[in-house]
Order: sequence, then structure tokens, then C-alpha cells
Amino acid sequence: MKLTVKTDRNTLYLSADGNYQEQALHSFPLSACHFGLGHDAGSGHILTHNTFSGEAVQLFRFENEYQAIEALNNIRKKLKQQRGLNAVRRLSNFIFWPVAALGFIVSINGALMNMHQPAQPLQANSYAPAPGLQQPATAPEQLQVQAAPEAPKKLADNDLLSLKDAVTSGRFTISLSTGHKHTLYVFSDPMCPHCRALEPRLQELSKRYNVEIFPVSVYGDLRSMVRAAPVLDTGKDTRLKSWEDTINMGYTTMNPKIDDPKTAPDTTGARLVDANNMAFAKFGFIGTPSIVADSGDVIPVSVVKDDARLQQAIGE
Repeated sequence: MKLTVKTDRNTLYLSADGNYQEQALHSFPLSACHFGLGHDAGSGHILTHNTFSGEAVQLFRFENEYQAIEALNNIRKKLKQQRGLNAVRRLSNFIFWPVAALGFIVSINGALMNMHQPAQPLQANSYAPAPGLQQPATAPEQLQVQAAPEAPKKLADNDLLSLKDAVTSGRFTISLSTGHKHTLYVFSDPMCPHCRALEPRLQELSKRYNVEIFPVSVYGDLRSMVRAAPVLDTGKDTRLKSWEDTINMGYTTMNPKIDDPKTAPDTTGARLVDANNMAFAKFGFIGTPSIVADSGDVIPVSVVKDDARLQQAIGE
């Protein structure tokens, strides 16, 4: 069976030729593209879509594992290309950048040409449902598709410099604290459950370190964008409170503009989040939260949670 993958600015389309059960066209908003692979004795190798409620819905079945993996990789490639194109389109409308931010923007020029890793790999079981939502007991057994890609262990000097320039500009980040000797730079997505879980620890660490949050939308796509963009639209004096309200907001709000957005906001904040997304991809990060010390070392979350290991990593 041949799977055809197409995208436009807001939607992913999947279609296939086969028997009567497989002659179908499926469409998904780019903000809800969470795919995986499964297998069972009756249906063979299956492409599944994980819904927001955590249900694994079967879409297409394949004759062998190779075809299934190839189809999933094609979906990954199309999503990466379309999301990158969307980022460039929105960023192209943002003309008046402050001089202090130019170093950051220049550093991410060509990011689309260097996206060797997807921002959020679409591999089997890659979607983490909201807390309290369980995968159905009858979900198909997941295949081991690929070994997880590795994040960089240290940023290049020019990338670290651009990160610091972005903070200095005061436009791309939320400052949890200032005035300390060392700084932690954190790429965080407001829809990412691991980012939410880490937030109290970052608040605690802000008493000893400068903590700068770069909000991104690489996990929840449009659902993250409509939450993060308004935070960067606020002034620096109210931005921290706005971020705290956003990161603690429920996964669902009963507001369709937040829970099921169709387009990204046409705002300065959205373009700033897009710039953070492009930097995230250029630096080679593969998941959120991604944390960088002021030395350029990329620090695992497990280290950030341990005082002794964190002090050693930072060089205290």
C-alpha cells in the first residue's frame, strides 16, 4: 500500500490506495499530529493517530514493518517541512527587529536548511497525554521504530552568544530571576507535561540562579502557540505573572480558540515564539524542556533536579 502525505498551512492530509477499508482520506490539524505504529496478529502493522484524549485510533495497515516505518518517516518529513515553512511565513511579517536582537535572528538564518532532527520526533508512543488521561487497554503493541536521536551536549560558541544576546534584548524570554552569578536558559512549551512538572523546580532554582525561559510551541504546535504568544506580547513587568498563569493553565479551558485553534495569532509575540522555535531546531534540541547552562553545556532534566549534580555541571 502506498501512503500519500500532503500538507497545507494548517492541515496534514493522508490518503492511501488499497482495499475498500483503506480507500480513505484523513485530515488532521497540524496542532494535533501525534502518530505512532502498532502491531497485532489480526491486522498486522498499523499506523495509528493518538487523539487528545489519549485514544490510539487505527488509520492504515501495511504489509510489512518496512512499509509502516517508511510511511511514518514520510509523515515526519512533511510535518517538519510545513512547520518550518509556516515559521518563515510568520517571521517574514515581523520587520522591525530591535538592534539588540539582530544577533539572535542572524544566528537562526538557514535554520530550515539545518533541521537534521525534528523538534518533536513522531515516533511510536511519542505523545504524552494530559495527566489523568490513560491510553486504552486495547491499544496495539508499539513497535520500536528507531533509536531516539541524541540532543547536543554543548552549544557552539556562536549559538551560546546568540542565546545571551536574545536575553539581553528583553524580547524573547521570561526572566524568572536576575542578579545571580550563573544562568540557566530553558526552552519550555506550555503544553508539555514535563515542562509543567519542572516549573516548580525552576522557581526554586531562581533563588540561586538566573533563569531565562524561552517559550516555544514545538510540542503542542498551535495549542502551545496561542498560549505562549500572549506572554511575549506583555511588558517585562507583567510577563512573569503571565507565564505563571499560562504554564499552570489547564490542558483544556472550554475555550475553542485555545483548545482547538485553527491559525496562529498574527502578533509580535507569535513571531517571537517562532524565532525561539527556529533556534530550538537549529541548536539540535529534540524535546522539551531543553536546558542550557551559561557555559553552553546542555543539562539533562535529571541533573537540574539534583542540587549536587547541578552544582557540579555548572562548575560551582
